[in-house]
Amino acid sequence: AASENLFGDRHNDVMNGGAGNDKLYGNGGNDIMRGGLGDDEIYGADTNEWFDGGAGNDTFYLNGGADIVVLRDQAGSDSVHGFETGKTKFGLANGLTFGDLSIRQGDGFASIQVGDRQLARVHWADAIGLNQASNFITV
Repeated sequence: AASENLFGDRHNDVMNGGAGNDKLYGNGGNDIMRGGLGDDEIYGADTNEWFDGGAGNDTFYLNGGADIVVLRDQAGSDSVHGFETGKTKFGLANGLTFGDLSIRQGDGFASIQVGDRQLARVHWADAIGLNQASNFITV
């Protein structure tokens, strides 16, 4: 499948990647960015954005907004850069609940897991600070 590069602008954009390894760039506005299939890279701006990588091992670059990063069980292991406790929220999808999760500390990251499956690696995050129900919402 072909990869796509999608660019938003200062407006509130909705961007949907395809089956390839896509790159989506927010560039302002309160954007909704969905990667679709593949191992996608999604870049936020300093606004409030929705990051949904879909299936695959996706990488999210947050940039200071009140962002929501969608997590699903068995949709790959995502990498999150720029998480801010009290500002960023993880959106739990498809019936996933906070009680299903375990959060473990790694070397320079916290791992969000269901059983032995890693849903996300949150770089430069502290597992104790991340392991608060207030960091998670149902989507």
